[in-house]
Amino acid sequence: MLTDEARSYLAQRGLVRAEVIEEAGLDEQEGFLKIRWCDAQGAELYHKLRSMNGEKRYRNPKGTERPALFATPRAFGWSAPALVESELDALLAFQAGQPAFATAGTWRDEAVAILTEHAEEVVLVPDADDAGRRWRDQAVEALEGKLKLFEVELPDGVKDLGDVAAGADDPVTAVAAVLDNFKPIKPEPEPDVDRFLSGDNQEYRWIVPDVIEAEDRLLLTGREGSGKSLFLEQVVVQLAARIHPFASEPIKAVRSVLVDLENPAHELRRRLRALRLQAGERLEPDTLFINSRPEGLDLGADEDDREWLRQRLARTHADLLVIGPVYKMADGDPNSESDIKPVVTFLDELRVEFGVAIVLEAHMTHEGKGRPYGWSGWRRWPEIGIELRESGQFVHWRTPRHETPGIPPALQRGGEWPLTVATRPRDVLWARIVEYVAQSLTRPSIRDLATSFGVSVGLIHKTINEHREEWDGMNTGVNG
Repeated sequence: MLTDEARSYLAQRGLVRAEVIEEAGLDEQEGFLKIRWCDAQGAELYHKLRSMNGEKRYRNPKGTERPALFATPRAFGWSAPALVESELDALLAFQAGQPAFATAGTWRDEAVAILTEHAEEVVLVPDADDAGRRWRDQAVEALEGKLKLFEVELPDGVKDLGDVAAGADDPVTAVAAVLDNFKPIKPEPEPDVDRFLSGDNQEYRWIVPDVIEAEDRLLLTGREGSGKSLFLEQVVVQLAARIHPFASEPIKAVRSVLVDLENPAHELRRRLRALRLQAGERLEPDTLFINSRPEGLDLGADEDDREWLRQRLARTHADLLVIGPVYKMADGDPNSESDIKPVVTFLDELRVEFGVAIVLEAHMTHEGKGRPYGWSGWRRWPEIGIELRESGQFVHWRTPRHETPGIPPALQRGGEWPLTVATRPRDVLWARIVEYVAQSLTRPSIRDLATSFGVSVGLIHKTINEHREEWDGMNTGVNG
């Protein structure tokens, strides 16, 4: 039974017809609104518990896989159902006379089989934001040629059907009027070479200029004590303060979410406080969001943990997600593809859904060479794979998929920030030597190095002598 509080919560969101609420099977559990996901026969497959206290919080049943689509009553078998992003938007459409399916944010390819089995036409109602446009493009790409597709254009100033209902005296009539405003989606012509090259993504979409662009994946490795956690914490603070981590020019503030899966909150506060003070008034607090989850997350199998991370991005409209270490992102064997591949798939879903760049922190393999510990696929996954060494050098352990001219050869400790770009010429030269050797199949000679860098043999000798022990133990390697 729904309490008066629950009915008031639904009414505020435009769900006002008691018969619709009853037919949808909405219920209350532990103070949460229970939304039932059912099959074509009405049997419950899954449920979501949604907070009613103003927070956008969810609780999902443990050990239960969420189906690809939420369905309102009568959606199965309806010839032209609506397809929306959220369950409440689907129920608003149903209340207005249009049975509907919802993806609950993320498009999954399993939805295609359900829709083609039960519908002849589908009316897409994408949210009016960047994530909604990406969702719409994914749905069209998956369904084009399989069903007749139509699209609803929302009125100016509203994000979704929930906004339409909340701003109307009669939410049922208002939503019905919006759903009546649909148009066919015309098939896109096959992309010949000129049409493909005329696309609007030819320019870099830099988040950090000359370093990382939208939807990039960067995997940072390093030994214990190399400073990789401090470096990433410093970077997100600098980005919130409109400071380029490696250059003097000011940049646009970058909205970042930091999820620390290792340090408890009190330790993370101590680490971040000095960085926050250094940023001072330059920092825009509402662009940096900090989360401490030392218990880790299971992004491979736990739907609750997946939804938690998805909500962090949805609520913050983040441009950048920094999370790690990798070994605390999944239960099971870190070397097993069956345990880790679902984590990678989920992260890729997030970057497409939200257009977010992802930076992961990982420990190195025992044999070194900068590569991440665990599943071998991590070595192929990122656009940028880079090691931060104890001595401050950045060494690429895989060839970047695009140019990264903004990444310096090395960092040094001290200066305005705990880690600053190395500027002493011999330190910079040593960093370039380290990178060169890491990319070489055989160990280069002193003369080879001098020729490659356009400097004297004597300068190479002096530089190596400052790092003799590291030079003597240095390995060559091949990028993967």
